[in-house]
Order: sequence, then structure tokens, then C-alpha cells
Amino acid sequence: MASQPSLPSVHEAIVALRHLDRLISGALFGDSCDIIEKSDPSAILINAARLLPSLKLPAATIEELEEVAVSLWNASSQAMNAEVRATAFWALNLATSKTASGHTKILRAAFSAARSCMEADLLDSALKILEASAQRLDSLKRPTLLIDQDRLYGIATEYYMLRAHLEFLKCRPDIADHLFARAPLANRLGNRDLVIKTCYRAGIDALVVDLNAATMWLQRAVEQVELSIAKNETTSGDIGIWNIRCRATLVRAYLATKKISRRRDIKNQLENLKRSNGDALSVMVLEIEVIRQDEKPDCQRILEVLKSIMESPGLTHQGWELPDFATEAFHSMVSNIPSKNTELLRRTFLRLVSLSTSLAKSSHTCIDAVGKGAQILGSRADVELGEDIVQAVVMLIWKRIEAEVAASAFGIAEQWGLQILEGNIFGCLSDSNKLAVMK
Repeated sequence: MASQPSLPSVHEAIVALRHLDRLISGALFGDSCDIIEKSDPSAILINAARLLPSLKLPAATIEELEEVAVSLWNASSQAMNAEVRATAFWALNLATSKTASGHTKILRAAFSAARSCMEADLLDSALKILEASAQRLDSLKRPTLLIDQDRLYGIATEYYMLRAHLEFLKCRPDIADHLFARAPLANRLGNRDLVIKTCYRAGIDALVVDLNAATMWLQRAVEQVELSIAKNETTSGDIGIWNIRCRATLVRAYLATKKISRRRDIKNQLENLKRSNGDALSVMVLEIEVIRQDEKPDCQRILEVLKSIMESPGLTHQGWELPDFATEAFHSMVSNIPSKNTELLRRTFLRLVSLSTSLAKSSHTCIDAVGKGAQILGSRADVELGEDIVQAVVMLIWKRIEAEVAASAFGIAEQWGLQILEGNIFGCLSDSNKLAVMK
């Protein structure tokens, strides 16, 4: 039977740490070297931790270890290296006292290191760190260590959220559910936004693999948002933004299931968003998505929402990404909307052109949006835009052409001009106007 390898001493761990510290410093300041392959002090420190119960460390050794650990921790922040950060944690864990302040200090470091490892897909390293932090957390719960209960609830919540997310990443949803249930979420928390983010991220990750799991985690996120609002808790983020984000993603998850039984849930979540954030662009876009999934979409309502989107003062600050969706919905509705809605259709198209031509810089997307809209409208024999709308559209485009010519952007000016000359809705233009555009 092979003999067990001897465990390294704390001195050896410090030597390894100093070696790695020098390697990182060299990497940060220009010397080329591979930090991880030349030394594995993390393993040394984990083994060294097993010696601690039987070791009586001299004060000087503890101070030296803590000094190097802090230096390494700071270096790992600059290097943005999860493995180095994990190593620094193990050094801090060895050097930090077992007092209440020592436990809270090392737990903060543990959570930061574990999160870095999870983001780098070093799941086993993250698990070892969290297992070590569990011992610190258990010690912190002892009655002999006086600690504010609200603070303890916050620390315990962060631990269980990290563990739950880690188990979710390791494809162990049952364990993740069990750990989530153990978090003291019914209490007033100062870090409930962490719970919300954990549930939200788990829901997002599950969307592509398991819609049932996705809806469950997103429902939890919404419940935590509601709890935070009900308890009037102070969070580090804007709870209003998280309310929109979580509910909107949950609605899209419900839509993806294509289950009739989810229609009431979709309606409830959407109505909640409209009551609290009805003028938010993302909420209006979501409403269009929901309506378009109906067996008989309400074209009238879609155009009303589209008009509100295009008249929103914040729209131009969103770039052209949101109007892309709006114009897509507009184009798809134009072919099917009853002719009785012609007036709303006319005003919405005019607003689309106004928005497209008023942006600081023209793009092919803007030009194509107008061109496609005009093409679809022109193919409808039962829809007459009217000379007033056509003239208004031409004037808007003509002003844009003049601006592009003045800026020597002749290629863009030509593309705008072609929208008028080739668009079959502009047939009522006089020959003189057409000639001006051609020039």
C-alpha cells in the first residue's frame, strides 16, 4: 500500500505564496510567465489547513501569512484571475482569527472568491471554498459570539444563494431547491437584491434547457421583488428595474411554454407591469409580444401601443434597436389590419417616418423601415393613405435629403431619394416634385 504523502508545513505554504506573489507581480508589470502552471499553492494551503487543529502557530507566522495573503488578494483583483483569488482565500482562511469579526471578514472573502470561481467555471474550487465558509458560518451562529441578527441573516442568505446557484450550475436542481429553502428569506434583509439576482440568473440559464425550471426560478424572483417592496427594504439596485426585468422574463417564459393554462398568469403579470410601469418602453414592447401570440391578435390595440412607443420621448435615447422591433410588428400588422383602422394606420406610419428621419445619424435600418412600410401599404388596395399624409412623408424625407447633401453624405441622400421614387404610395406626387428628387 502506497504511503500517504507528507503534508506541507505552514512555512512551505508561505514560501509557495511568496513565489506566486512574485509571479503575479511580474505578470502585472510586464514579465511574461504562466502563473498557474509554475506553482499550485492552493492545494498546499488546503492541505495545510488540515494541520491547523494540531498546530500552535507563532504570532509572527500568522502575521507573515496574513501579510502575504492580503498582498496576494489585492494582486488577484488586478490580475482578475479566479484561481489566484481562490489561493488568496485559503491563505486568508489560515491566518484569520476565529472571532466574530474574523469570521465575517473571511466569509466576505469566501463569497467573493467563490463567485469568481463560478464565473470562471471552476465549480469544484467554488464548492471547496463554500464548504470551508460553512464552518465559519456555523461558528458565527454560536450564542457566545454576539452578532446582530439582521447581519447574520444577510450573511446566511448570501451563503445559501451562492450554494444554490452553484448546485444549479452543477445540474443538481433538487439540491439547489433544498438550499434555497434553507435561506432565511422571510426576515427583513438588506441584500435581498442578491436573492433576486440569483433566482433571475438561474431562470435565464434554464430557459434553453428546462422551461418548467425556468418559470419556477423566475417566479421566485418575482416573489422576492414583491417581498422587498412589501417590507420597504433598501437594496443596492433599483427594485423598479428588477420588477420589470423579472416579470417580463417570466411572461416570455410563460409564452414559450405555449400552454393555454398560462394565459391567466401572463395576463396577471402584464397587468401588474402596466399598472406600475405602463409608460416604460420595455413594457409596451412586451404587450405587443403577448398580443401577437393570441389566436386572434387585436390589431387595433397593437397599433395603439406602437403609436405610444413611437411617441415616447425616451425612444431616441434607445438607439434603433427598439424601433427595429416596433417596425417589425408594424409591418406584420399592416397586411392584416381591417380597413376601418385606416386613420390609426396613417398616423402610425407618419410617426414611423418622422422618427426615422429625425435621428442624429441615418442608418440603413431607418431607411429600410420606411421603405418596407411604404411597400406593404402600397400593396393594400383597400387602404388609402391620402394625399395629406403622402405629402407630409415626402416633406420629412426631403428635409433629410437636404441635410445629408449638406453633410456631403450623397450615398445616404440617394437612398432616401429612392424611397420616394420607387415607393408605390408616392404616385400622387407631381412631376416637378419627382424631378427635384431625381436631381
